[in-house]
Amino acid sequence: MQFNQNYLIMNHLATHRTITSLEAVYDIGCLCLPKRISELIELGAIIEKSWIKVPSGKRVVQYSAKMNNANKRVMKIVKGDSRAKKGTAPSS
Repeated sequence: MQFNQNYLIMNHLATHRTITSLEAVYDIGCLCLPKRISELIELGAIIEKSWIKVPSGKRVVQYSAKMNNANKRVMKIVKGDSRAKKGTAPSS
């Protein structure tokens, strides 16, 4: 199964807790991380943005997220689980 970039980003955040644009390019093949992050936030993800200094001395944006209930629900949405849509309670 081929996953979309939003799912791969959420999976990366679940595993590594943070991601930068360069990591997104190398690890996921995502060339526009800010746009994908914006889409995930629109779906209800809680993702923080901070500026960090890399070894070269440049400053880059680093996104971070904890896998709380909101982010777990978004991960199900972007994976394609229709029961996880916003406002729809999963059936027991």
